[in-house]
Amino acid sequence: MELEPDQVIELWFHYEEIAMHFNELILQYRMTLIGGLGAIGAFVSYLVGSKLEDDSPHRNEMRFVRFLVSLLLLVILVAAACLDLLYYNELLTSSVEVLKSFESEHQWINMSTHVSENFSEGFSFKLVGGIYLVFALPLFCFTIWSWFAYKNPTEVAK
Repeated sequence: MELEPDQVIELWFHYEEIAMHFNELILQYRMTLIGGLGAIGAFVSYLVGSKLEDDSPHRNEMRFVRFLVSLLLLVILVAAACLDLLYYNELLTSSVEVLKSFESEHQWINMSTHVSENFSEGFSFKLVGGIYLVFALPLFCFTIWSWFAYKNPTEVAK
């Protein structure tokens, strides 16, 4: 069954809406993640930092809390990155592939195909993965440092 040009445009528009929905979902997810992790980190660092005075009897316990919170943030970040890159990104990629397939059948529509041609395969995955790595690596180093500060309090103080 051959579609009329206005039906083709309408169907293409719905495909485009689905791809845009997944894109908005990913952006919202990433912004919420960054904001949430930042807020939790700032709040806990304020609470723990205000209790870490040199003469505090609970100094080592607070170091352990700092370690636990940084470990928790790291686990949340890694889990969120996996969910983002292995699920949400696949939803978006699949919807764009369907859109490109539709455009290949109706070559007078080529917007998504043209946009995709300007990006190498896997570019988004590598870029976003790199950004997650930029967040995770310092947090990982801080978590390790926090563990050693808790386990060897006299060594870290020197």
